[in-house]
Amino acid sequence: MPAYIAYVAAKVTDAAHTTLRISCPTLESLEVVDKSVFGRNSTGVTLDGAEVVKATKNKRKNFMLSGSVADGGATSVIKCRLHERGEGWETRMERSIHPDEPHTLVERNVLQAPGEPDRIAVRYFTRMGEVIPPPSE
Repeated sequence: MPAYIAYVAAKVTDAAHTTLRISCPTLESLEVVDKSVFGRNSTGVTLDGAEVVKATKNKRKNFMLSGSVADGGATSVIKCRLHERGEGWETRMERSIHPDEPHTLVERNVLQAPGEPDRIAVRYFTRMGEVIPPPSE
């Protein structure tokens, strides 16, 4: 990809408003829903590290998805192993609360490719409010 296209794509992506909803439906699972002008994406994983086969949105390819915690439970990690590209391809999404700013979520995305240095993108999200649904009866 030419550098100018990557530059423009990065500027457009950075300018897009993104909303994250992160929840733990159970003590052993995590669900992340992100919404932006590009659409809505929901990712649900168990936090036991077990890989499960998932299909891409267009159902043409599969990947291996797993979830775990790191840093004594302070960081959630969702790993996507892109096994159909060959050995060594994976992405990792690491989310944690900023150590100095308790209302800031740090999202670190890491792309690993064979023979290449890791590509890392870090995004920061500020808590805008919290909606807690009333208990169902």
